[in-house]
Amino acid sequence: MVNGASGTDVNSLDGGALEEILKILSGSSSRGAAAQNFAKQLYPDVPKADPYEAAFQFFAEMGKQASQPGATVFGSAASSLQAPMDYLQAKKKEKRETDRARAQTALQLAPSLKPAAGKVTYRPATEKELTQYGATSGQMGSDGKFYDLSKTSSQSTGNTTVGVDPNNLSALRLLLNLPNLNVDENNNAIIPNSAVSVATAKGLILPKQAVPKEGVEKYLQGERVLYLTEDKAKARLAALGVTEGSTEYQGLIDLITTDDENLIGRPVIQADSYINFYTGRPDAAGNTDLPVIARTPGGSPVPAEVLDRNEILKGLSKIAIKQNQVMNDLLPTLDSAMTVLLQNQDVTGAFQNLTMPIRSFMSSAFGFSDSELESQRYLEAISNKLAPQMRPIGSGATSDMEFRAYKSAILTMENPAVSNYLTLYSLDKTTRNAKKELQLRRQLLTQNKSIKYIEDKVSELDKGIYEKFERPKADMPLAEFLAARNAWKASLPNGAVILNKDSSGNKIYPNAGTFIIKGWGN
Repeated sequence: MVNGASGTDVNSLDGGALEEILKILSGSSSRGAAAQNFAKQLYPDVPKADPYEAAFQFFAEMGKQASQPGATVFGSAASSLQAPMDYLQAKKKEKRETDRARAQTALQLAPSLKPAAGKVTYRPATEKELTQYGATSGQMGSDGKFYDLSKTSSQSTGNTTVGVDPNNLSALRLLLNLPNLNVDENNNAIIPNSAVSVATAKGLILPKQAVPKEGVEKYLQGERVLYLTEDKAKARLAALGVTEGSTEYQGLIDLITTDDENLIGRPVIQADSYINFYTGRPDAAGNTDLPVIARTPGGSPVPAEVLDRNEILKGLSKIAIKQNQVMNDLLPTLDSAMTVLLQNQDVTGAFQNLTMPIRSFMSSAFGFSDSELESQRYLEAISNKLAPQMRPIGSGATSDMEFRAYKSAILTMENPAVSNYLTLYSLDKTTRNAKKELQLRRQLLTQNKSIKYIEDKVSELDKGIYEKFERPKADMPLAEFLAARNAWKASLPNGAVILNKDSSGNKIYPNAGTFIIKGWGN
């Protein structure tokens, strides 16, 4: 079994599946096709089985068998069939291995072709482009330039100079078994020509990086930017010559410090990429007037944590779309039903439910007018609308018994109006709290916060459903307490539900029940 990127079993991939995976890994269908094209350059099609060669092997073996004492023509022919079969099987095996190696190389190369904003990226040249530039192997940069790799990829002896992203240097050393391999000031390294193909397939080398021209590249790349505590951040900037009076000081401090202690010591991610410090290139006297900056080195891969984060965000986005659809339909309906209940506080209950059929008959038969009956019919319609939405997603069709249970749990004519109101109010608040939690998770993920940090912040959210009053002071005089309590209640909107208990479990309104609905009989 041969595995590709992320442990993919390339033996199990048909053409369409492989193209889809390459599209995902590289970011587009064209770059996925480019990965396949470059892999094909490294592993050309093997010659097809030659029927004449198969026939030759058959008759050669038949002649050999016929020369044996006591051999017959039929026996010699029958025993010679294995020779061409072995030949054909060998050709098939050679093709399978070539296809497998080509798929493996394409899967490994595809992620390196995925571009990042503001960077020059490279892809294998197409056959048409190779013909155009008169080369047998090469790369096209996103800057529109062609980089000829014919000499390096076709020779098995000698060395060549290639560009290397410093972040990939350790992996390149391990791949080539060259522990002392280093890059020069222009991020170039010298490697054996025989290693160019495999290093290119692994996405670990770039075309040779040109010496920066005067006025074009004025910065020297430094070490990777890491999150630090404030004291260490100040010391790090001081070592780079950045003081509190420097123009770039506050921006760099904000960049490398964080309130997420789980990120301390980890690389800073900006624009979905790791970044490095860059200092001004000094003149002959060792002076520079350029500020210290932080930016992404050219050719840097997308960090694994960014890929994981984007997958999580993709899943949360789907949930958010569904959630918005539900809220746009659910919340106005809940608000309308609660308004009816708040304005008609005896509109539901056992008596109302029992007499509703009679009053409905009187209304239709004799033109009997009953505004309360209209409200009840409206609430019944809302109940029928809300009940199916209570069914868990994917649970199948709702039976009559389940439908009645859902209605009873949310809104039913049999329940007292206050019970129906409290149920609808709770559902409204729970739905809004779920939206706030989802928004917070998405916001913190886009800020590259750690999972623990996100969970801590989510746990700090106020997920309470009911309004609560806390005494400003535990030993405050009664008159002062009553004034503060009444002012707090007056500030609440009509219809708000108050939990009639403080943090100690004492009632704040001694003569009221557990729940108080502002505007409901008081």
